[in-house]
Amino acid sequence: MQQVDIVIAGAGPAGSVASLLFARAGQRVLLLDQISPTAAKLGDTLAPQGAGLLQRLGLGPLLQPPHQPIRGQISLWDGRGELSTDFFASIHGPAWRLDRPRFDHDLRLAAAAAGAIVVEGHLDALHRDATGWRLSSAGRAYRCRRLIDATGRSAWIARRLGARIQRDDDQVGLYGIWRPASPIGTDRTLVERCPDGSWWYGARLPDGRAIAGLHLSAPAAAQLRRLPAGWSQALASTRLIQRHLGRSARPALLPAHSASGSVTHPCDGEGWQAIGDAAMAFDPISGFGLQAAIQDSSWLAEGVDDQERHRRRQAVRAAYQRSMLETKT
Repeated sequence: MQQVDIVIAGAGPAGSVASLLFARAGQRVLLLDQISPTAAKLGDTLAPQGAGLLQRLGLGPLLQPPHQPIRGQISLWDGRGELSTDFFASIHGPAWRLDRPRFDHDLRLAAAAAGAIVVEGHLDALHRDATGWRLSSAGRAYRCRRLIDATGRSAWIARRLGARIQRDDDQVGLYGIWRPASPIGTDRTLVERCPDGSWWYGARLPDGRAIAGLHLSAPAAAQLRRLPAGWSQALASTRLIQRHLGRSARPALLPAHSASGSVTHPCDGEGWQAIGDAAMAFDPISGFGLQAAIQDSSWLAEGVDDQERHRRRQAVRAAYQRSMLETKT
């Protein structure tokens, strides 16, 4: 049985950054995840504040090609015309369009370089005793004093320990990726509100492909997915998204993805904490997710206590809700 100080389940940005920071502090850290370098991942936008945080953590050099700076955002609401926001006005610099598999891979490499032990595999079982946690993965056993849930929106560990996930709504994101017939004419993020209240997100990925996501209620998403060309037909009805990204008759459709905000209760307990999306998740259109995950990891590694982290998370959530309200009014 291998003994470590901390086991972190989930090697996304939250888990990798926490692993790196704990390893820098001299902790023996095991970072555990079922890593798939070719899997398509959502969350391609890093907000300016998130880029500034990476700089503070010494990870700024990761923000280079293939990742690309984003000039700003173009939004379209019913009857209002196009509205443009320029990210270069931010004191933190531009936002970034990420090659997510590459970004996640580089964060894992940085964690390993700092001394974290990166192991590929699912967490199969866990048990708490008087001295800490006993865990197993792929037939190997581990013991640790502290367990961190960075498993994303599933919050697998927190739910297993009795936590519940409270969601803002039942919004689902239906995303498609395709290679346009002609180059995309904008490097800005695109957000379009439809007359029925649903939302579209669109962008050019660093590899030149287009990505677009339709956010709508779960029943409406289920109905749309039953139509053979439902998603492509919905895309064809857009104004902003179609004009900048073009149409796609045969996109590569990703599995339906939760697009609601959520909070996990509780998100910590004796010997364990949840971080990133496992603790608090945001509407993907907001662009808060990556920034909040990295910030949450840094607070944890810096020794911010549970009560103070709760307060700071609520402040982040309040800022998010204000920004979304200002965007929609």
